[in-house]
Amino acid sequence: MKKMDEMERNIQLRSESLGYKAVLLALCAWTLWNSGQAWFNSGTYQPWPSILLGLAVCVQGFSQVALKHRMIAGDEEYHEPNRLLGMSITAFVIFVLILALGAAWLR
Repeated sequence: MKKMDEMERNIQLRSESLGYKAVLLALCAWTLWNSGQAWFNSGTYQPWPSILLGLAVCVQGFSQVALKHRMIAGDEEYHEPNRLLGMSITAFVIFVLILALGAAWLR
């Protein structure tokens, strides 16, 4: 693999950003379409578009926080609490609550 210069890296990052936004937009449209079909036409709800959308947004958010934390880890000027740990705990608690509410609703 050849080493990219700054312009090529910028082009690569921009194209990845546009691809990510296109996939998120497609997942949002798929989720809304599926929800509309289940709501208005009494169809079956397929959770996969919602799961993929939530997973993509969570991975992007967690990786952004982790990369920022890694970048300022050795710097003496910036002292920030470990937000990645807090976000992980919060996500786990929300997941458990959703699971519990879903199980209670199905009973």
